[in-house]
Amino acid sequence: RTPLTVVREGVSQVRDELMGPVPDSQKAMLDMVLQNSDRLGRIIDELLDVSKLEAGKVRLQRKLCNITEVVSEVVGNFQVISQQRGLSILTDFSSPKIEIYIDRDKIVQVLTNLINNALKFTAEGHIKVHLSAREGFVECKVSDTGKGISKEDLPRAFQKFRQFGREVGPGDRGTGLGLSICKKLIELHHGRVKIESVPMKGTVVTLQLPQYTHRDLFQDSIGQ
Repeated sequence: RTPLTVVREGVSQVRDELMGPVPDSQKAMLDMVLQNSDRLGRIIDELLDVSKLEAGKVRLQRKLCNITEVVSEVVGNFQVISQQRGLSILTDFSSPKIEIYIDRDKIVQVLTNLINNALKFTAEGHIKVHLSAREGFVECKVSDTGKGISKEDLPRAFQKFRQFGREVGPGDRGTGLGLSICKKLIELHHGRVKIESVPMKGTVVTLQLPQYTHRDLFQDSIGQ
């Protein structure tokens, strides 16, 4: 990650003309370098994340959070890009306040990945995030009206380096690690995740997170 940061900062300084005037034709080339540097940075982060998760080096920092606010914040981050693509992001919350002990940053990472995936594979229609409190757990569903996943590919959806529905041509190919990382982060919370999909109709990813009491959390921390 460090050499990539140095490369990006050097290119950025040249692009911003800190070293002298830069013709427009060269700026376009430098912009392409910066975009791909950012893409490589995201790939490195995903590879590091999955390596740490598999090595058992990820520790959760759980605090009592209003998960409704967390979901609303993540959805808000995608409003502009969804509008640019002619899509809408809908929310359906059973309550404006649902408190749960979670590692906020990790859950934001999971939700960001799921909504980003939904946008990537949805050409028209909408993405919907449903949140509800059940007996003993909180359920969150991210659904879309996209191209879906075939019945044959569905059992392998959470495997590493798996990509489905990727068409030949330009675009961000990613690593196929996103869903695998999401599953591991939810399981670290002692939760469950499942995926359902119908080709050409859409996909639904369901997360279930246990609603620990402070005593449950204390006992779990001692166990670790």
